[in-house]
Amino acid sequence: MGNAYCELDNEMNGTGAKCRAGGNDCWERTIEFAPDSPSVPYSPRDLPTAFDFVNLVWRQAFKRPLYTKAEFQKPASLSLPCAGRDEFVARLGDLNELLRKIDIAEELLPDDNKSSGKQPIPEAEKLHRLSACLRKALSPDEEVEIDTALGILKAINAVRNKLAHGGAELVEALRYLGIKYPIGDYAQTWDHMRSKAAEALTILRSSLETLE
Repeated sequence: MGNAYCELDNEMNGTGAKCRAGGNDCWERTIEFAPDSPSVPYSPRDLPTAFDFVNLVWRQAFKRPLYTKAEFQKPASLSLPCAGRDEFVARLGDLNELLRKIDIAEELLPDDNKSSGKQPIPEAEKLHRLSACLRKALSPDEEVEIDTALGILKAINAVRNKLAHGGAELVEALRYLGIKYPIGDYAQTWDHMRSKAAEALTILRSSLETLE
């Protein structure tokens, strides 16, 4: 190649062949660490129950349900395995559909994030509104746990949105969840993602229990 731009946005001017260790001076190796695994493993079968439990604790804390539909034992797909990519996409879509049913009322948001505030959060941004609500209600000591739980749910959402087209965001989301790219075993990956979702919901439930 006569010319190109590298990932550092440097103009190569014909030196792309030296993009390696010991080649160009700007060459870098980035080492990233996966998030720590939970000390208590979560079964994929725990996911429907985790949805119900966090909704129950939310109702006790805020006197209203977290979801527009409160019963999550019924969605059979969350309890089913998947045999291949098509079923994986369908199951992941069902999981994200439940996350989209999160309903954070205006009065639970900080003043700046309400529709009349300086930085309103649109109703469609479910996880963003959830984050703002929790940070308002919980103590700063809970922020690490909140970030962990919401990071998992956001990564699952990113996998669902980027799976069809791939790209850096998909790779990063899978890496955050501890899944290698490209996905090889869809059945195992679905089980892993269900376990991570159950972990996130359980973390949220534990944080909310401090409000009781």
